[in-house]
Amino acid sequence: MILCYFCGVVTLSQHCFRIPKTVTPSNYNIVLNIDVTKSLFWGTETIKFDITNITSVILVHVQELNISDVSVYYRDNKDKDNASENRKQLGIVHHHSWKNNSYYVIKLKKYMKVEDERTYELDISWRGTLKTQLKGLYISKYTGPDNEIRHAIASQMQPTSARYAFPCFDEPEFKATFDMTIRTEANYSLVLWNTDSTSDEDIKHEGRDWKSYKFETSPTMSTYLLAFVVANFDCSVDYVTSMFGGKNITVRVCGRPGPVQAGDGAYALQTTKDVVNYFEEYYNQPYPLSKIVNVGVPDFEAGAMENWGLIIYREELLFYNEEVDTISVKGSVNLVVSHELAHMWFGNLVTMKWWKDIWLNEGFATYAQGLGTTHVEDTWNNEKFLIGQHRSVAMNRDAYTTSRPASVEVTDPDHVQNLFDEIAYQKGASLLNQLNMVMSGTTGDNNINNVTNPFQEGVKSYLKAFKYSNADQTQLYSELNKWFDSKSEENLSVKQIMDTWTLQMNFPVVSVTKYDDDNLLVSQKRLVMADENDVDKEVAPYGYQWYVPIKYLLLAADDTIKKDSALFWIKPHSQVTVALPTDNTIFLNTNGDGYYATYYDLELWNSLIGNLDKLNLNVREKQVLLYDTALLVKAGYYPISRQLKLLDLFKADEEFNVAEDVYTQIGEISALIRNLDDDIVTKWRNKWATSAKELYDRSKAASSDGDDNDDDGYVKKLALSSSTGICLAFNKDYAETKADCITDVEAKWDTYISTDELPASDYLRAVLSYAVATDTEDAANWKKIQSLYLDKSTSAATKKTLAYALAQTTNSTTLHTYIEMCRNPDMIRRSDGLYILGRTIAPANKVATNITLQLLIDDWLNIYEEFATADLALPSYIKATVSQITTDKELTEVQKAFKDEEYLKSSIKSAYEGGIEKAKGNIAWIAKNKEAITDFVQSNDS
Repeated sequence: MILCYFCGVVTLSQHCFRIPKTVTPSNYNIVLNIDVTKSLFWGTETIKFDITNITSVILVHVQELNISDVSVYYRDNKDKDNASENRKQLGIVHHHSWKNNSYYVIKLKKYMKVEDERTYELDISWRGTLKTQLKGLYISKYTGPDNEIRHAIASQMQPTSARYAFPCFDEPEFKATFDMTIRTEANYSLVLWNTDSTSDEDIKHEGRDWKSYKFETSPTMSTYLLAFVVANFDCSVDYVTSMFGGKNITVRVCGRPGPVQAGDGAYALQTTKDVVNYFEEYYNQPYPLSKIVNVGVPDFEAGAMENWGLIIYREELLFYNEEVDTISVKGSVNLVVSHELAHMWFGNLVTMKWWKDIWLNEGFATYAQGLGTTHVEDTWNNEKFLIGQHRSVAMNRDAYTTSRPASVEVTDPDHVQNLFDEIAYQKGASLLNQLNMVMSGTTGDNNINNVTNPFQEGVKSYLKAFKYSNADQTQLYSELNKWFDSKSEENLSVKQIMDTWTLQMNFPVVSVTKYDDDNLLVSQKRLVMADENDVDKEVAPYGYQWYVPIKYLLLAADDTIKKDSALFWIKPHSQVTVALPTDNTIFLNTNGDGYYATYYDLELWNSLIGNLDKLNLNVREKQVLLYDTALLVKAGYYPISRQLKLLDLFKADEEFNVAEDVYTQIGEISALIRNLDDDIVTKWRNKWATSAKELYDRSKAASSDGDDNDDDGYVKKLALSSSTGICLAFNKDYAETKADCITDVEAKWDTYISTDELPASDYLRAVLSYAVATDTEDAANWKKIQSLYLDKSTSAATKKTLAYALAQTTNSTTLHTYIEMCRNPDMIRRSDGLYILGRTIAPANKVATNITLQLLIDDWLNIYEEFATADLALPSYIKATVSQITTDKELTEVQKAFKDEEYLKSSIKSAYEGGIEKAKGNIAWIAKNKEAITDFVQSNDS
C-alpha cells in the first residue's frame, strides 16, 4: 500500500487522483522534438510555478513517457533579473512515477514556503513513442496524391491526454501560458500549434535536415486545449476583421491536398468567418487569438476538438463538395464549425473548474451552435429544429435509471470520458434553452436598458467576470441571476431552479387532468422507464421533483387561440390548478421549450386530437406532441393506440420535419417487431407504403420547383434526400403499385452503371442503398460500392454514405465480409470501424441485427482486444448493438457474454448497462403492444 502523503490525509492511493493546489503553474516553456520517421518524440520544458501552501512535494501528470532529467530551481521575487545564473537549485530526495494515478512524484530535501517569496521552476526532460492510438500525440498514415503512403502527426488532449505528450498539470483549473518550440523533419511543410509561428530556422539532427519553429506565447489556457499537427497538408486561407479594434484574424482550412485543392474547404472557411464575427457580437468579447486554423485529419476518434486556435476535425465534418456530397454533409459542416467556434469563448476563454461541470462547456456549445447556424444560414430554420432534436436525444437517454445528473461528482479518473455523452451535450443544451425561455422578458437588477435577451446578457457578464479563468455552474447562475426575475412569490433564483435540473437525473412527466368542470390539475412525477423493482431507491437531492416552467396555449369555444400564456411554475412537491372554461382545448409546452413530457387524461387528449387543425401548432409543437406520445407509450402511461392515431394524423403533414419524425417512429416500431411473424411485419410496412410514396412525390415536386440556390433550396434538397429513403423503405416489397421513387432510383442506378458517374447528391444515399438492398445473389452491386469505398481517392464524407449503403444487404455472407472489413484497419480506418459496426450495420435490417448481436455474443473478448484503445468508439459500439435486443433469449446470451467484469472498465460498463436497460424496455414494449400492433395491421390493410 502506498500512502497519499501529499494530499493532506493518509488514504489509499487510488482515492487521490486530483493534484492538490499547493503548486500552481504559471508558464510552460517547451521544446518538443518530433521524429516522424522513427515514430519518436522527446522534449525539455521549464514549468514556472508558485506555491499556495508549504510543501516539499511536486506532482505532475505523466502517462507512457520516460522521464530522464528532473531539476527544481527557485528565484527570489525581489530579483528582477531573469538571467539563468540567478536560478538556485533545490535538492531532490527522489523522483519517480506513480502509475496508478498517472503521477510523476518529486520529493524535495527542503520545504517550499509561501513566506519565502520565491518563484519556482521545474525542468524536465522526457521521451515518448508516437503510437496510433488516437490520444495524446499520435501518428496516422494516409495515401497521398500519387498513391504513396504518407504520415501525419495530430493530437487529442481532451479530457486527460496532454500527459501522454508532455509532463504537465493536466487538470482544467491549472491554467498557464505556454511558449512552444517544435523541431521536426524539414520535409513536412505544415507544422501547426495553437498560436502563430514567429520564426523558423534550419537545423540538423543526426545528419538529417530538420526545422525549428518558435510560436507566439499562448493566452492563459488549460492543457487539454493544446494541439499539434505535423503533415504535408495544403491550406485555404482568408481573413476576417474583428469587430473589436479591427484586427485581421487569419482563417485557414487545412487537410490532405486532394480535398483542399478541390475547394472542399471553401464552405467551412466562409462559415468560420461569418460565425466568428457573430459570436464576437453575441458574447461581447473579441476573439482572443490572431488565427483560427481548421484541420481535417485522416484519423480522429471524436467529431472535432475545440483546441484554441487550432481546431481538429474528422474529415467528413470539415470538407463539403456540393457535386458529390449529400446535402446533409453541408449541414453537418456548418453545425460542427459553429459548435467548435462557440467553445472559443465558452469553454476556452472561461473553462469549467473540473470535469463534473463538462455540461457547461458542451451543453452551451450545443445550444449556441444553432445560433451560429441560423446566423449563417437563416433560411434553414435550424435553431428551433435543433433544440427539438437535442430534447429528444437527451430524453432517450435520460428516461432510464442508467442516466446521470448533468453535474456529477467524478470519483475515478477513468470516469471522465463517460461524461461526454447525451447528458452533457443534448440535455445541457435543452436545459439552457429552457432557461433562456424562462428568462425572456424578465427584469433583473441590471435590466436598465430594457434588454431583449436577458439570458445573453447574463452570458456576457459571466465571460467578462471569469475570462482567462475557471468557473463552476454556481458562478454562471450568479451572473445570470443579475438579469432574472422569476415573477414568483418566492422570488426564485436561477440557482434554485437549475439545481433541481442539474443535480438529479431524469425529468418530470407533467400530468394534466380534469379537476372540475372549469379547472385542470397540473402536477409532476419522475418519468423513468424501468420495472418497479429496477428503479433505484437512492434519494435524489430534491426527491426527483423539479421547478417546472409551464407555458400553454388555449383554443376557445369560438376557435380563437390564446398562443402565449403567462409562465407559471410547478414547484417541487406541489400541484397547480389552471382555469379551463368548458369546451376549451389546452396544449402544454408552447414552442416545445420545456424539458418535460406532458400527459393528458383521456378527455383532454380527445379534445386535443380532435382540434389539431384548429390549434395551428407550429412545427416544434407537433414534434413535441409526437415525441412525448411515443415516450409515454414506452413508459406505460398511454396505450399504443394514441401513438398510432397520431402517426396516422401527421403522416401527410405539410411540414417535412414533422412527417420525417412520423416515419422515424414507424421505423423504430418496425425494428421492435422484427421478430414477430413475417406476415405482421409485412402488413405493418404496407400500411404506410402509400403515404410514404406521397411524401416522396411532394418532396420531388417541391425540389423541382425553383432553383437550387433559392432561399429554401437546402431544405428542399434535404427533404428530397430523406423522403426518397422513406419511400423506398416502405415500398420496396409493396406489391400493389410500383412507386415513382423506385422507378427513379432504378434509372439513376442504371445510369451510374453505364457511365460510372455517381448519382446527384440528393439521391446518392437512396440509390446506392436500394441497389444493395435489392442486390442479386452474387452481390454484384455491393461489390461495386465496396470497391468505391476502398478507393483511396474517395472522400471521407462520401465513404460515410457508402458505409450506410453497404449495410443494407440482407445476404449473410456479404454481411460477414463487411464486418471483417470493419475489423481490418487496412480496409476501414480504426477510427471508423466500430462506429460502422454498431451504428450502421447493427440497426440496418433484421439479418444484419441478428448477425451483429451474435458476433457480440460469440466474439466480444476478441473485439475488446482489437479495439481496447478506442475510448469513444468501443462503448458506442456496445450500447448501439445491445440496444437492438428484442427477445429474452438475446438478452440472456448477451449477459452471459459480458459476465467477466474484468473487461467492463468504467466507460464500457456504463454503455453496456445503458444498452441492457434499453433492451429490457424493448422486450417489455413488445410484450405489452404486440397484440395491439397485430390487431392494427390486420384491420387496416392498405
